[in-house]
Amino acid sequence: MKNQSNKLPLVWFQGISDPEKKLDFENVLRNSTVALDRLYTIVDMYLDELDDKEMSEIHFADPEWAVREACIIGQKKSLRKIQYLIEGVARPNG
Repeated sequence: MKNQSNKLPLVWFQGISDPEKKLDFENVLRNSTVALDRLYTIVDMYLDELDDKEMSEIHFADPEWAVREACIIGQKKSLRKIQYLIEGVARPNG
């Protein structure tokens, strides 16, 4: 779910009806690329941790592994949504 355009996802502006405030907020976001790049990297690290957990043999030895797997899938989906929001603002390398 990569954000291919330079257009920000609309969710960034939910609840901001004033066009001037929207523009001000967009400028703040676009000037926050250092922090957002770092956040993207941190989220990527969390995704890697979940991948490792998912591939662990201990994971499959647990009789409740299906429930744990569903939880991991949900966490990964949420983290990818955060990355999608960041990709609209910052273009992290990697």
